[in-house]
Amino acid sequence: MVQPRPVVGIGKSISRLNHTLFRRSSLSSSTTSRRRKNHPPCYILLLVVGLCVAILSFFHTVDILSSTTTSSSSGSNNNNEHVVSLSLAQFRQSTSRQQQNNDDRTTRTINDDNNKNHPSDTDDTFSIDRPEDPISNPPLSDGNSTFSACLLVMDDNHRLTEWLAYHYHVLPLRTLLVAVDPRSKTSPTKVLNRWRRMGLYIEEWNDQQFLKPEIANNIIPDNAELQIKRDRHRIRQKNFYRKCLEMFKRMERTWVTLIDTDEFLMYNHRAERFEEWEQHKQEIHTTRQYKGRRIALSQPPPSPADPGGMIRYLHREQVAGHPYFQPPCISCPRLQFGAKESPRDEAYHRVPPPILPTADRLDTLRYRRHAERQDFVKNGLSKSILDVSRIDKFPRIQSLHRPIKEICSAPWKDEWSSGLRINHYLGSWEAYSFRDDSRRGGERSYEGWVFKAMDAEETDDNIRPWISGFVKTHGPDKSKELLQGSGLPPRGYQAAASNPNNNNNYYYSNTLNWTILFLDEILGVNETKGNDNRVAFDSFVRDFHLRKNQSLEGIL
Repeated sequence: MVQPRPVVGIGKSISRLNHTLFRRSSLSSSTTSRRRKNHPPCYILLLVVGLCVAILSFFHTVDILSSTTTSSSSGSNNNNEHVVSLSLAQFRQSTSRQQQNNDDRTTRTINDDNNKNHPSDTDDTFSIDRPEDPISNPPLSDGNSTFSACLLVMDDNHRLTEWLAYHYHVLPLRTLLVAVDPRSKTSPTKVLNRWRRMGLYIEEWNDQQFLKPEIANNIIPDNAELQIKRDRHRIRQKNFYRKCLEMFKRMERTWVTLIDTDEFLMYNHRAERFEEWEQHKQEIHTTRQYKGRRIALSQPPPSPADPGGMIRYLHREQVAGHPYFQPPCISCPRLQFGAKESPRDEAYHRVPPPILPTADRLDTLRYRRHAERQDFVKNGLSKSILDVSRIDKFPRIQSLHRPIKEICSAPWKDEWSSGLRINHYLGSWEAYSFRDDSRRGGERSYEGWVFKAMDAEETDDNIRPWISGFVKTHGPDKSKELLQGSGLPPRGYQAAASNPNNNNNYYYSNTLNWTILFLDEILGVNETKGNDNRVAFDSFVRDFHLRKNQSLEGIL
């Protein structure tokens, strides 16, 4: 036990100090002596100094006694704090390394000063990336009246925040299994804990829980061949989805989504002015070559503003005998939304005033223009939702767009005959390039982003009412808390990192590390042979590089 050091020598110290001061005063000039007569006597100053020394020594002794008394009981806490400190240091180190690798597209930094200089969570977009331990899960909800989801994430908390809020409100999502990519630089736990407190049951998985040990422990280096990286990415996806579906079967869940954080399950109709919308679509339909039968619902679908309306919509149409909703695997066409932004008055339309500042960071409100329906080149293949309660076996998944071939339809689902769809948001270049792509193999590129960014054939606001329903359900303050950290700062926030003298050319000059992998091969020929998607993309790449000095605003 550490013994407190007694307070001694105060009298001697005062005597020495008094003697020194006396000698100095005797050597002073007479003018100084006369001036000193107007001040308190010297012994009073000495007494004050001595008293201060005694008080400081007393508190020092008390501090030693307190720390000594509690040292044995706080040993484990100190160890835990040490572990947390190490984890935080490792997180900051890895975050710093990620920023160095991506310095052409971001200037954000994470302070390393014990959080003294961090902005408040309300203002700090990146506070959601800070490490946090998972809290306890709430009880499982009823599987028949709720949705579940299998979700793969990698450094996309800025999108996860909006994704969770939307699906929690509209579906309602109440059970979630998340697989975190082992190469992630950030953790989603802080965001997930918000929703655990709201009653969302969430499990966070690592690769060891759904991959064979020899695969999970075999780390693929960044300099591995492209095909090796792609194969690992697809192995992770397929194995995770299969294990996740099996788990939900054991948990007695029903409908499960297999979508990403940039995809939002949506009604394929407008909730308001249903008859007017139907007539408009019928006019478009009659002018097209395709003459299939228009889907006829028993009633108009609910509005996204209605809490939990999706599951009731499914049950209602199943009872009504609608064929689209009968299979245990329902294919949902996707609709690709580009990066062309609407004027602020249109983006803010029907957004509750208390939430207006957040609207700039919500993809579902910020981007309204999309590719033409039925364009499978731009929109991509369909994805599925599955009712695991009606599936007995879960074979090896061959395609993410057709997870179980025996019960899922072909992935080029006709939009005209579908009761559901998936809004697929490209997002801003900042959001798209925020993290290293999980494929690590060049499937993402700046050219690929611009190719999709130009999608602006039509506008669609069907999803917009969800935010008003969300705020009405939870109130303005709680809604802002749940949405804190959504999206990334709007365009211009990071422009200085690349070219401070030419913000208009920011997107092109900020893409050094994101050039398409096979650029020389594409530019080396005048014509591409292959499927429609490849032909269209390669043709765009050639044209894009001929006018590369044009700003993105000019291209869009």
